[in-house]
Amino acid sequence: MTRREFIVTEEQELREIPGEAAQAETGGRCAWVDVESADEQELAEWLERLGFSRRAIRAAASLKGRTRVVASDEETYFEFPALAAELGSARVPLAFLCRPQLVVTVHGPPVEGLSRTANRLVKEDGLTGTDATAVVSALLAGLSSRAVDAVDQMRTRVLEIQDQMEQAPEETDVEELQALGSANRTLDAVIGERIVVLDRLRLTPSSALDLEPNRDFQLAVSDAGYVDRVTDRIEKRLDNLRAGYSLHQQERTNRRLAVLTVLSAIFLPLTLLAGIYGMNFQNMPELGSPYGYPIALGSMALVAVGMIAWFRWKGWFD
Repeated sequence: MTRREFIVTEEQELREIPGEAAQAETGGRCAWVDVESADEQELAEWLERLGFSRRAIRAAASLKGRTRVVASDEETYFEFPALAAELGSARVPLAFLCRPQLVVTVHGPPVEGLSRTANRLVKEDGLTGTDATAVVSALLAGLSSRAVDAVDQMRTRVLEIQDQMEQAPEETDVEELQALGSANRTLDAVIGERIVVLDRLRLTPSSALDLEPNRDFQLAVSDAGYVDRVTDRIEKRLDNLRAGYSLHQQERTNRRLAVLTVLSAIFLPLTLLAGIYGMNFQNMPELGSPYGYPIALGSMALVAVGMIAWFRWKGWFD
């Protein structure tokens, strides 16, 4: 089990102090402990020593990634879906166990957005308070902000591909389109679950968390709504790109078939003439003519040139 431990100072700053966060609550200070890749039994025993309820401990230890919020008089438990990395990565269940002066987050694989938010809060930004509400709101806002960065990056790349499709459609990478579609669907699914959790947190009363009036929590709600709208637009753009790419490929195939059709039409009468004069009949006057061979070749050339001119006049080469 890997742990990062933080305490909240009186100046509303987050400070990383290994080994002291678990005792900070008894000293009247708020603490946050991030637990990664924990063994189920080890995690359950550790959470029990911290005094969390059996229901919350069982849920955090098993962590099945359900969209739920459970609140009691002194404790709130909820699961907030995250991403291992921000773009196209796997979904990671993230559990929050909250008391008024203690926050514990539990996840299996590393969560890049959570780690970056922790580093940013330690080095740069302050909190909106000194209690669990301020910590949880800042973490939710940080995770949502990373999702905004990811969807903006994805939208920028889709717009670049759209411009490329208009100028040089043959250079479009269909595998990249598929990868962007998969990443967008993953992000859309995660954001959809986040919106449900944020709405439930807002509507679930608890003495451990009072999120509704918190500025960072409102930012998290706003960012989630923004990402949800943009992922829908990106999916529509990707559908149009896929349709445009398919149409371009069909046009290329049609042009190639048109060339083959023209070649076949040109060589068909030539093949007919060659077949006629390749017959082994004894009485064929042209075989005895001294000019029969050049006349046959000239006739075949005239037929070929005439058909090419006719196809060009009809626009088959446009």
